[in-house]
Formats: sequence, structure tokens, C-alpha cells
Amino acid sequence: MAYIRDNVRRYRLRKANPELFKKPQVVMRPADGTALWGIGNHFLLEHPRRVAVQFSRRMTEAEWHTEQEALAYYLEQGYVFVSPFISPYERRLLSEVIRQGGRAIRLTHKFFRERYKPSGELFDLCSEGRLLEVSVAGAFERYAELSREACLKMNEVARVIATTKWSQ
Repeated sequence: MAYIRDNVRRYRLRKANPELFKKPQVVMRPADGTALWGIGNHFLLEHPRRVAVQFSRRMTEAEWHTEQEALAYYLEQGYVFVSPFISPYERRLLSEVIRQGGRAIRLTHKFFRERYKPSGELFDLCSEGRLLEVSVAGAFERYAELSREACLKMNEVARVIATTKWSQ
């Protein structure tokens, strides 16, 4: 029911920011040739400051606190955080980035259908130009479950996105 009530607001955001809500399209092809589809602010790929983020599920709270200083620096300097944001500490980082007005490129293993739009808070971030969602699904069997292989591939792609100069 809340989704239906939110349709008008979402429609107006899409109309106000049509460049951010085009149909999902190929935004890049890494060296392996896999087509990466994206929706949201494609210009984040060209941002001069991007950093790949990968935290293990086994990370401890103490280790998280040692990372805080570096992460605060990246946020302060306006870096774009690149990650699948799967592990609990990666999700925690994404929440912090959102809270502080930062930007992110979020990778996923899910296919983007022609009419795909992010949902909830991710939709709002796209409409603000603070998020690009990138599907790495072309590297996997269609509708595959999230596996270790998929996570490793997405982390590899995140590193490539963060360290490669892209042009659209």
C-alpha cells in the first residue's frame, strides 16, 4: 500500500530528472568484455575520486573502528564509494555515506529488466544524483543466486571501476 501511495512522488522525481532514470543501459565493458548495465548517475563513473570498498563478513567491531579514520577522510574529500555493499559492514558504510550526503556506485548480480527502477531509499538516491546502480549480471547464469563466485566477481569489478579512467 505504501508503494502505491508513493507512486505520484516517484513519477514526479522521474519527470524532474529524466537523465537519471533512462532505461537501464550498458555503462561500460571491462577488459573481459562483460556488459555492465546501469541506472542512475552515470557521471559518477567519471568522478576523479573513486574508492573500492570491501569488508569481510568476519570483520570485527574493533577492525571497523580502525577503518573509520580512512572512511571519514574519503567522505570529507568527496570520494565515490564503489562496492556491492553486501557484508554487514559494507551496508553500514553505505548507510553512513547516505547519512553524510556522499555518493556511491552499487554493484548487483541481479538483471535489470527494461523497466527496472531502484526501490525505496535507492530510488531517492538516484533521483538526487548520488547513486549509480550497476548490474554485473551478464557474468552469471540468468537468475543465479548470490554466490561466493558472484561476490568475488562484483568485488573485482568494483576495483576495476574505482581504478579505471572511463569515458561515456
